[in-house]
Amino acid sequence: MENHIILSTEKLLNTPSNKDGVSDEDERKIRVYGAILIRKIGLILKLPHYTIATAQTIFQRFYYTKSIKRIEVKVISMASVFLASKIDETPRRIVHIINSFIHVQQLEENQQIHPIDPYSQEYTDISSEIVKGESYMLHQFGFVIQVEHPFKFLLNYCNSLECSQELTQTAWNILNDSYLTTICVQFPPEVIASSCIYFASRLIDEEIVRNVEWYKLFGTTMDEILDVSLELMLLYLQNIESPKYIQFSDEK
Repeated sequence: MENHIILSTEKLLNTPSNKDGVSDEDERKIRVYGAILIRKIGLILKLPHYTIATAQTIFQRFYYTKSIKRIEVKVISMASVFLASKIDETPRRIVHIINSFIHVQQLEENQQIHPIDPYSQEYTDISSEIVKGESYMLHQFGFVIQVEHPFKFLLNYCNSLECSQELTQTAWNILNDSYLTTICVQFPPEVIASSCIYFASRLIDEEIVRNVEWYKLFGTTMDEILDVSLELMLLYLQNIESPKYIQFSDEK
């Protein structure tokens, strides 16, 4: 696989949404909302964790090309799931993605749960928007989508450092939550993995390796780790439960 795409500082600091009058705080909240929506849809569809992460990465990257004000977040969330399921060879049909989205919406609004009629105009309109959203994303990315996730690095690093089960699990949970932010397009996967281990060690007060700059073994600097940790702290201060418990595995 080619290198994971990391966005330039210029793109990160001057987002289309900022230029469109959206504050940093509001953009952060909307990005979290969209990424959580992707997670919920993915869990209903029983997608692998790495496919959910791919969808969230695509989602975060897309809004560095277009303003949140201009392109509907809910549509792009569904389109991201649709595209990611193809990329990771875990395909899901549009009707199932739409029904999963509607299921989430109905739960949030305390409505009776019922699937969409695939012959209705509502279904036709939503499916058309998803297909257009997918095509638009591919065009914006120049049909180049490179995603390499930190999951395998995190497990390898934890094994090398002989981390406890609790530390490994907590780091894994934090890594899953990191996709609610733009960390996935700001830093290489090795840096993200090391940072989640560090953040987890501070969270549960477990020392990793005494008197050893362990992160240097993985090509990471403490400055990078602190930058990622700041983003994670901002996420959890945004009333996101810390950390969510999702069982880790040795999958892709």
